[in-house]
Amino acid sequence: MLADDEIGGIVNGFNRIVARTAADLVKRTAAEATAREEKEKAQQAYSQLIATQETLVEAEKMASLGSLVAGVAHEINTPVGITLTAASHLGTATSHITGKLESGNVKKSDFQSYLETAQECCELILANSERAANLIHSFKQVAVDQTSEARRSFHLHDYLNEVITSLKPRFKHTKVNIDIQCEEDILLDSYPGALAQVLTNLVVNALIHGYESGEIAGVILIEAHRRDDQHVSLAISDNGKGIAAENLGRIFDPFFTTRRGSGGSGLGLNIVYNIVRQRLGGNIEVHSELGQGTRFKLEMPCIAPTVQHKENVA
Repeated sequence: MLADDEIGGIVNGFNRIVARTAADLVKRTAAEATAREEKEKAQQAYSQLIATQETLVEAEKMASLGSLVAGVAHEINTPVGITLTAASHLGTATSHITGKLESGNVKKSDFQSYLETAQECCELILANSERAANLIHSFKQVAVDQTSEARRSFHLHDYLNEVITSLKPRFKHTKVNIDIQCEEDILLDSYPGALAQVLTNLVVNALIHGYESGEIAGVILIEAHRRDDQHVSLAISDNGKGIAAENLGRIFDPFFTTRRGSGGSGLGLNIVYNIVRQRLGGNIEVHSELGQGTRFKLEMPCIAPTVQHKENVA
């Protein structure tokens, strides 16, 4: 009888253990199912965030290109207008002297006056046509590069000047000058469009934040030199307002901006960071003090790595 009671107790205890184990298993299975569901939701949310960021980055890039187009279109009106005026004046003077020649009333003084007018008009036409051609060339190269992912070989000195030429309309009515100091024989095998985007964002960022959109006088200095046979150092510095210490560590974060109420998206420097790191295969760092200006320093290889993904994916 005692043995039966002991066996019954053991069986009851075993049954309780089995029941608890089964209950724990059910709870664990439910918890794992919940965890999988939450993981799927998190992955979906992350994918949506990346897609949204890509869309915003593309919008930012197109807005930058649109600003470039508007600036160059406005700037090119002046030389084209002068060229047309000079050509029209030359045409009128030519018709006038032709009429005198046909009537036989032309005098030496008339002919000398025409030659002076023709020379002045030709000089104006040539100078302003060359100015317009340079603007169009720079704009065309930079615009094509910014809308493509193509890599090619190019001389850094020449390309820096092309990018800055395309940006000059943005600085025309400001008190800020741009100075380029670059070794003339640096050859890169890289992505010029990506480099143009980086340079444009950093220079325009300095204008907006460092000099209050050009209301303050200053100089933006672009320096480039070989660090060694395989790498190049590129620095963009200004003597503007500088960056507050509490913001310095956050400026490359997506959507961080100190001009939220003034149209700032907070994506400009995040785009720069991702392009430099992923597309150009380099590094970027920033040094700044309030009232002492800001300096962005880039280190990048002369031959960019081949990448399969877009630069705007964090």
